[in-house]
Amino acid sequence: KVIDMGCSEMKFFRYLKTIPGIEEIVLMDKDTQVLKDYKRTVDPLNADSLLLRSTPLNVKVVSGNACIYHPVMEGAQAVTLIELVEHMHEDCHPGLVQCIFRGIKPQVVIITTPNAEFNQYIPGMLPGTMRHWDHKFEWTTTKFQIWCNSIVNDIRNYSVQFVGIGLGPNEIYCSQMAIFRRSKDMEEDQTISHC
Repeated sequence: KVIDMGCSEMKFFRYLKTIPGIEEIVLMDKDTQVLKDYKRTVDPLNADSLLLRSTPLNVKVVSGNACIYHPVMEGAQAVTLIELVEHMHEDCHPGLVQCIFRGIKPQVVIITTPNAEFNQYIPGMLPGTMRHWDHKFEWTTTKFQIWCNSIVNDIRNYSVQFVGIGLGPNEIYCSQMAIFRRSKDMEEDQTISHC
């Protein structure tokens, strides 16, 4: 089960649905109008009947806040936040971290966000401006890594790996990704606590 938080126009869904082993995808966004406008994106295509899956795919489109635990989140093994955190005020991040890492407790969390250091290479972009009108901030690589490391230092049952996305001039990446993995110790602790 995978939750794509802040799914917006559901563009990531076309990739998720092709991954073998995924049986359920929850597409969540707080913008109900966007969900209505793009809900057809999850409808099966004619070509899908030619490429039958070994297991059926259950897809749910849900209006919800990424900072508030929702029952549909239960049992998710993976959570993706593709270019979402920069659309939230930073004072909302503790609630987001609480919901994901202490509420859902998935095995994997993937977070991507623009790299502010790359903005200088975007034609026509003025210094001090951001890539999208709704961005509340855009982090440098250092700032993003500090935030992600603070999560693993606080939660302690996760490790984090950083990956650059879209290599540009001077080896500066366009975007950046953090991959959080839950430790085996946490899985064992959870099993024991449920006995």
